[in-house]
Amino acid sequence: MLPYFQRSCHFTPPDHASWSPHTVPQYNSKSFVPEGGPLQVSYYNNVRPFSTHLKAAFNEIGIPTTDDFNLGSLLGAQYCTNTVDPTTATRSSAQTAFLDLCQARPNIKIFQQTLAKKVLFDGQKRATAVTVDSGLRLNAKKEVILSAGAFQSPQLLLVSGVGPAEALKKLGIPIVADRPGVGQNLEDHVMYGPSYRVQLDTILAETSDPAKAMPNLMEYFTKARGPLAHSGTDFVAWEKLPKRLLSKDAIAALSDLPDSFPDVEYMSMDAYYGDYASPMFIGAPKDGYNYVALLVAPMALRSRGTVTIKSADMADLPIVDPNWLTDPVDQEVAVAGFKRARELFSTKAVKAILADPVENSPGPAVETDEQILDTIRKTLSALFHASTTCRMGKTDDPDAVVDTSGKVIGVSGLRIVDTSSFAMLPSGHPQAMVYAFAEKIADEIKAGK
Repeated sequence: MLPYFQRSCHFTPPDHASWSPHTVPQYNSKSFVPEGGPLQVSYYNNVRPFSTHLKAAFNEIGIPTTDDFNLGSLLGAQYCTNTVDPTTATRSSAQTAFLDLCQARPNIKIFQQTLAKKVLFDGQKRATAVTVDSGLRLNAKKEVILSAGAFQSPQLLLVSGVGPAEALKKLGIPIVADRPGVGQNLEDHVMYGPSYRVQLDTILAETSDPAKAMPNLMEYFTKARGPLAHSGTDFVAWEKLPKRLLSKDAIAALSDLPDSFPDVEYMSMDAYYGDYASPMFIGAPKDGYNYVALLVAPMALRSRGTVTIKSADMADLPIVDPNWLTDPVDQEVAVAGFKRARELFSTKAVKAILADPVENSPGPAVETDEQILDTIRKTLSALFHASTTCRMGKTDDPDAVVDTSGKVIGVSGLRIVDTSSFAMLPSGHPQAMVYAFAEKIADEIKAGK
């Protein structure tokens, strides 16, 4: 798979003019190939003051510095690469890197603002067409490929008659293929974390101050630099949790994972993180202080959710039950990760920049494991890595939905190429895996497989 991971990406090393000598990100040039592809991978043209203290802070709590996250090992702390075009400080995406470059081709037609309603099958259970909300029927010469994501790829299968037979019968949907795994096994990462007041400039402060707004805008549009050239997160770390924070049962359960599979990720956040029921930035206290947070994201989650439907109409949004943190081991990992974030804010490296040593959110009153878990549940957010709702597996596995080529089991002429078809949600962020998987399946399609 390595060539597929490398094929899409064009790597640009960090611009040293944007970084002070002691903060330049480390990287290994072997992670990428010189020729690369259209997807831009680089670093932000802006350094956040909070992040410059995190290397030493993570080292203090026992997380070593690594020189690269793209060679196959995530354990350690370092600045991370991003899909950002360093010349414009804009997001590089599947649209900008691929779709925009080929829209003029005669063999591609894009129907904007068009909702797929149903996949049609012939008597041999071969996908032959897709109907859309305008009333058109789009016929397939060879096959239909779904890339609607972890929530709506399974929804489209279900409304088309591919899924758990009993559930389809209750909604009056004719059964094409009884696949019990459709919409099951939902995996996603979550994030949460404590916030502290700091004696540093933060993105929130710099972008909300009217006196700084125009200079920041000018710097961004003329030089692709400044706080607007940054998302707010750039320094990350992954680790295996210290055993002192876990029960024997949790240690035993986590020991099933490879040594290279981290338990938790930590991400710098150049803003306040409080109750995620309110928008993140609007929810910051209006008290004149600058805030930062350390986001915690458990990686080795065991809880599984579901995606179901309430009707045969794609216009009705699917019912998504993430079922987060219902497994006892997940709960322990979540609480342990939160405690580690607090340990980081107690290091010499971070204490030196705090405006107040007392945690602002959720605050020192949240102390017991039960209180911490309750706070996590109330304030967590999805990390938007939803996957595995049309899980890949062997064709004789009743819970599998697609095979290793993304072909839907039980029918023909139908593939799924998105995170829903992953066999498992990997540790780390799945973005690179999405591009690699798409490159692999594209080769197979061109080869007639």
